[in-house]
Amino acid sequence: MTFDISKINTANVKCQDLTPSVFISAGDFSGDVFASRLAKTFMNAGWGVAGVGGASLAASGADVMEDIVKRSAIGFIEPFQNIFFFHALLGRIKRFCRRYRPDAAVMVDFWGFNSLLLPLFAKSGIPVFYYICPQIWASRFGRIKKIKKYVRKVFPVFPFEEKIYLENGIKAFFPGHPLASMLPEPAYNVDSPYIGLLPGSRSGELKKHLPVMVKIIRMLSSARCAAGNFRFKCFKAPSLGKE
Repeated sequence: MTFDISKINTANVKCQDLTPSVFISAGDFSGDVFASRLAKTFMNAGWGVAGVGGASLAASGADVMEDIVKRSAIGFIEPFQNIFFFHALLGRIKRFCRRYRPDAAVMVDFWGFNSLLLPLFAKSGIPVFYYICPQIWASRFGRIKKIKKYVRKVFPVFPFEEKIYLENGIKAFFPGHPLASMLPEPAYNVDSPYIGLLPGSRSGELKKHLPVMVKIIRMLSSARCAAGNFRFKCFKAPSLGKE
């Protein structure tokens, strides 16, 4: 399914010119990929697109203010020095909004930083939308209060999330998961069972998750005779180097 920008309601927002514009913020590798597809959808509809993201968003033709994907870290405050970078970036985005007044802002995942942008845009009278919402159903449900206060409409990627937001008085629309239209046909024998390993797209995640995954592989391998023949396949994000 594709993202339907007709669901982005910018009523009562006055444009400075005849070309509507949107600010998109994505801070990790997967969000950057999805944001690039979203940007193309907007541009094909005649919108101007600016924002912060990474190489994918820039390649889409959007005007990227800063590549924040290469600084992406778990929890946004790791490593420590990134705090100063993001603090300065918040100021730049605030000045950008005052000068150019985008007609809408779309946050893509990356709650740690994007949650700070919500009041910045909302208090400036710019409608805010959230695509790929934080997983409040898994942890820190209290984040929904900030979403309800500042976000005009959310676009979750799982159908049950839409229900959660609607039940809590937040406008929501499930556009489908973006991966559904991106996955290629498998290039290997699907008759042999595979167990996929997805350690993450950040170096910090890799260091934390891979050792645990290796232990699990050893445990499962020792029980292979009882469980049947299967193989492991590890998926490496393009954002990671040779490590």
